[in-house]
Amino acid sequence: MPRHSPGDYVRAFVVSLKMTMRGEKPESLQAEADHAPLFGWFRQTVVLTTAAENAASTAALDLQTIILRLDSRDTSLKMVLDGVRFHAAQEYPMLIRQRSKYAILAVQATNLNDRYALVRFIESQQLSDALRQPLQALSHHLEQLPKT
Repeated sequence: MPRHSPGDYVRAFVVSLKMTMRGEKPESLQAEADHAPLFGWFRQTVVLTTAAENAASTAALDLQTIILRLDSRDTSLKMVLDGVRFHAAQEYPMLIRQRSKYAILAVQATNLNDRYALVRFIESQQLSDALRQPLQALSHHLEQLPKT
């Protein structure tokens, strides 16, 4: 791990101060401002995922034991919800902050895959209504992905 000299910190401070005085934002923060609806959607996705996990916990259901065969693989509901949370909390924001011209497309494709898996679980007979409702709310939310 490289060591930083006091001069490195002073230079970083001066650059930050100049940017602040000019009203500029670092590129990553500007990306969040430019795509505010999308970042709000990311946050709400995490909230709804947590609500589904809490519903399972309240009903004393182990999400690891609710398993379906998806795309020739045994997949647990826990794995699907963990994936949805990871994508919304970490992967999607990172993609948008990178400002790649394909970032939105990557978010859309991954979201479609997450929704597919979630809908398969919602349609399965393994779920109680107590868990089906929050999963349906999450699925409906995933359908409402903002365009930018």
